[in-house]
Amino acid sequence: MKKFLNLLFFIILSLGGQVLYAMDLSDCNEIHKNELVYGDGHTLFLKMKSQNLALGIAEISHEYEASGDFNGEEPFPEYGYPDDFKNNDYVIFPNESTKVYEMNKPYLVNYHPKKSSYNNLILKYIVQYKERKNGKWGETKTFISCEKNKVIF
Repeated sequence: MKKFLNLLFFIILSLGGQVLYAMDLSDCNEIHKNELVYGDGHTLFLKMKSQNLALGIAEISHEYEASGDFNGEEPFPEYGYPDDFKNNDYVIFPNESTKVYEMNKPYLVNYHPKKSSYNNLILKYIVQYKERKNGKWGETKTFISCEKNKVIF
């Protein structure tokens, strides 16, 4: 066991102290890149656009992976549904774009990584939704939106 820990320590040092993460993004329907500025607060959110059909959002959840604790707080900030979206009964009307999920408070970037990378903070939003055709809601579908965030300093 001691040899294994020494090897692991050596590998981490060889990578410049950066631990590599491997969140699987192969199931993402879309991937966005974003920059988080060191010293600022950022309210991260998911915005969705419908095409020619209304979308009824049943549930949204999220996963995240960070190469460090950039805000100095645990746990990661919670999310909720914006009031405008709730007031529309969780529906995105045809050809509209709306914010459907957002942090309840800004994510403060109080610390920065040794190296800026779009893998500093990865978010995966999992959306369960239904489409409305001819006045009827269809089967539940899943849409996954991913966001790769780079901390800049």
